[in-house]
Amino acid sequence: MNKLLLIGRLGQDPILKKTTSGKSVVEISLATNSLKGKNSPPDWHKLVFWEKKADLINEYCHKGDQLGIEGSVFYDEWVDKDTEKKVRLAKVNVDKMEFLSKSQKSQTGHAPNQPVPAENQPAAVANQSEDTDFYNQNIPF
Repeated sequence: MNKLLLIGRLGQDPILKKTTSGKSVVEISLATNSLKGKNSPPDWHKLVFWEKKADLINEYCHKGDQLGIEGSVFYDEWVDKDTEKKVRLAKVNVDKMEFLSKSQKSQTGHAPNQPVPAENQPAAVANQSEDTDFYNQNIPF
């Protein structure tokens, strides 16, 4: 089984790109708390969003926003032009996502501390938890 669940904060604003076939794609970094201890630097993960999920991330997310994702790990491989060595980079193909920041919720037209009716939420927003302060520690922004 290849399944990964992460909750973290975005490292930069999303940049929406289109493939040659016209599909939307966003690649973005997610910082998560390290299990090594309070003073440890965060762990960084490269996330890949496709089509509708890419459009939603581009529209509703910004650097520092908290996001929960479910996905699978894959490896991007290439040969470095300078060293001519093979390089492998682990990435996460995102299957499901959940917006966790209040700023993302407020963009739906409701006050940040009020629940957003399901019919007014983006498709990816569901079952949001307000009790996520322990995840906010040690993130560098």
